[in-house]
Amino acid sequence: MLRNDASETRFPNTASVWIQKLSPPQHVHSPSSGPLHICLASTQAKWHGGEKQAALLAEGLTRLGHRCSILARAEGEFSRRMQAAGYEVHTFPGSGRSVSACMHIRRALKTLRPDVLHANDAHALTATGVAGVGLDIPLRVAARRVDFPIRSRFRYRYLAHG
Repeated sequence: MLRNDASETRFPNTASVWIQKLSPPQHVHSPSSGPLHICLASTQAKWHGGEKQAALLAEGLTRLGHRCSILARAEGEFSRRMQAAGYEVHTFPGSGRSVSACMHIRRALKTLRPDVLHANDAHALTATGVAGVGLDIPLRVAARRVDFPIRSRFRYRYLAHG
C-alpha cells in the first residue's frame, strides 16, 4: 500500500508491477571499486542553464576518472555540443515521449548499462523511467531546478531512487 498525502490509496495492478520493477538500489558503489559509468539524459531541444549544468557535471565526472555517456534528442543542441566535446552520445527522435523514442532509449540503456542514470529534466526522468523498466540500473537520479510544485509525485518517487 502506498501513502498519498491526504489518504492511503492502492494503485491498480499495473502500477504495482512498475513499483516492483523499480525497487531501490541493492548495493552502494564503493569509491575503491573503480570508476562509475554515468549516463546523463536530457530531452531539451535548446541549450539553457540546465544543459550547461549537465555539461559541467559530465566534465567534472570525467576529470575524476568516471565514464560519462549522453542520452539526448537527436536534433537537440545538447547532443550536438556534447558530441563535439568528445562524449559518447546516443540519441532518440523527438522529445522522448513517443513509442519510437522509448524504444531508442531502451536500446541505448541496454547497450550502455550505466551504474548511474541521471535525468537532467522531468521529461527525461519519465522517458528513461518508462524505457528502463526491468533493466538493472543500480541508481537513478533526477535533477530539478525549478521551484514550482511537483505535479507528478509518482514520477519522482518511483522512477528515481531516493
